[in-house]
Amino acid sequence: MKTLKILIASYLLLIFQSQAQITVKTINPDTNPLVDSLVKTLAGFGVSISNVSSNLKPSTKSIGTFKATVGEFPLTKGLVMSTGSVDSIPKSNKNKKLSTRMDYADTIAGTSIGKQLLQAILNKQIHTGNPQKSTEISTIKFDLLPVGDSLSFKYIFASEEYPEFVCSNFNDIFGFFIKGPDIEGDSIYIGTNLEGFKNLARIPGNNFPVSINSVNSGISGANGSSQNCNFSPEGTLQFEANHLPGHALYTKVQFDGMTKVMTAKTKVSACNVYTLVLAISDVGDRLFDSGVFLEKGSMVSGTYSTFVSSASNGLSDTIAACHSGKLMFKRCPNINEKWIIRYKKEGNAIADVDYKRRLPNGLLVNVPDSMVLEPGQIADSLMLEGFGSQFQNKNLVFKYLDIQTPYINGQPNFAGNETTIQVRSTANKAVSEISACWFDSAKVVFRGRSLPHIRYRWLGLLDVPEDSDSSLPMSCLDCKTPKIAVDTISKLYRVQIENEQNSCFRFDTVLVSGKPFVLPQFLVKNDTIQLTNTKPGYQYSWIVNGILALSGGEQITFETGDEISLNVSSPNGCFGTIDAQIFINSTRIKEDKSILVNLYPNPATNFIQIQTKAVEKFTYKIISSNGQILQEGNNFKTNTIGISNLSSGLYTIVLQNDKRKFISTRFSKN
Repeated sequence: MKTLKILIASYLLLIFQSQAQITVKTINPDTNPLVDSLVKTLAGFGVSISNVSSNLKPSTKSIGTFKATVGEFPLTKGLVMSTGSVDSIPKSNKNKKLSTRMDYADTIAGTSIGKQLLQAILNKQIHTGNPQKSTEISTIKFDLLPVGDSLSFKYIFASEEYPEFVCSNFNDIFGFFIKGPDIEGDSIYIGTNLEGFKNLARIPGNNFPVSINSVNSGISGANGSSQNCNFSPEGTLQFEANHLPGHALYTKVQFDGMTKVMTAKTKVSACNVYTLVLAISDVGDRLFDSGVFLEKGSMVSGTYSTFVSSASNGLSDTIAACHSGKLMFKRCPNINEKWIIRYKKEGNAIADVDYKRRLPNGLLVNVPDSMVLEPGQIADSLMLEGFGSQFQNKNLVFKYLDIQTPYINGQPNFAGNETTIQVRSTANKAVSEISACWFDSAKVVFRGRSLPHIRYRWLGLLDVPEDSDSSLPMSCLDCKTPKIAVDTISKLYRVQIENEQNSCFRFDTVLVSGKPFVLPQFLVKNDTIQLTNTKPGYQYSWIVNGILALSGGEQITFETGDEISLNVSSPNGCFGTIDAQIFINSTRIKEDKSILVNLYPNPATNFIQIQTKAVEKFTYKIISSNGQILQEGNNFKTNTIGISNLSSGLYTIVLQNDKRKFISTRFSKN
């Protein structure tokens, strides 16, 4: 049994080791190795590649694709260029002389621009007086259009020249060269046909070009001389040796040394076309291969926060029913490539349940997992809208690729910029039931943050048909939180919530109920006020000339000229103060209802009209339900009284003519 366990463990280990490897695929010699689909795999967010060309023929094996499933190799997949045959790279490093010459028949006749650019660097780096010449050249040239103000991509340079030929004349070299608007070219190209090109393959910290003699262990090789090297701490920091059996990649990669992951980067001008040249070369002879690995999707420009903007009709962080939020995806014009912009949705808001996509035609559909910009398409928007019936705040987070590390282990890395949105099913939810004391007014309140561009239309009682001509207790077309007069009957009101385009409607209801509050009646006899219609549990207290009377209860005596009011409180919490003075005066004046013919409209909004049998002069007082005089006057030439300053509620109006005859009646204001 023990032997069987050992055999199983060994078998599983072999399976794991066979899976953890680096594989390279050369290009089919019957196809063009530089078709757009090969080089364009380098492009990530914000980059468009076109007009690809090379000095290599279709039969070359100096270019291919790689895939790494071993964790010690930090780039997972991409493009590999070599001075020899790329299919010899992923083997054990026991062979110390990886030399697979590039057949000259595989290069197009003529001196490539890559060779010219590299040779100029070599001429600048001569220290011994012996000329260093580039020999085998792999060159790729293409146009690049960035959408942002920056450009970067990741790579690893590796070579079999390490460590023996460090600081020798066999200084294998490569470069990434860019030319275009606002690029300050390297000084070595001034006055030549290469003027304006800038090499991006530089050591961070000292700006030396990356090569065998600038990135190394800091020790001259057996066949080198230190005077040929640009030793530096920065160059040593970027070096990774692979020539000893103990190294993790010793059995995976034949190259004896390599750089760590490096980033080529520069400032650019958005939406302008740049020329980019990738070149690698043997130097001095055609022995001992070198190569460069370029990560798939790592060539990026700008950030998602710049080119994915969110706006939701004036409130950038909330979407709701009838209140959409917009994610705008933009790019430069004249990009003739298909872009698939992927994102990851997180948070407790569930797509297609709590929110949906609203199309330009108004339809609500399921939310896609990516946005697609077709060739030539400049922009597209993702309109999101709250959906469902539950009023509850939920979170939604859109995450986009990390621009610096778009992929980890071959998978998209959604750890970059993000857009956070609050999701609600409805813009606002009215409190379903409110109550106030009889003859008072109640204000409608809503739960949830107020959103712009939302209108509220109160349609009146729910049981009154919309096409009815009957007068509704309330008909407010453009108000959100109206005051509603409360009486002894509970009523159900309906509000329509809509957007400005009248393309989305939601309905809500509010039940308004009155808490019983019975006001007493006054019986005045000589110098005594007697309360009638009192109720058990109610508290009555008198205020005489501003002082709380210690006695009284259901009656109180007074003297001529006293100012008297009454506080009334009920067991259910209702409270009111009644000005008893007006009722005292009223009982001492004979009421004559013949002086009043009509008061209209009732309910009223901005004014009331008094219609009498004869033209008379009147004074009037408008009294609140708690006895407070809110408005008074004495000019009745037009018989019209403005009430726009009054709040919604029930009021008593007392009218008195010059013969001291009076009448009182009630009206309500919307």
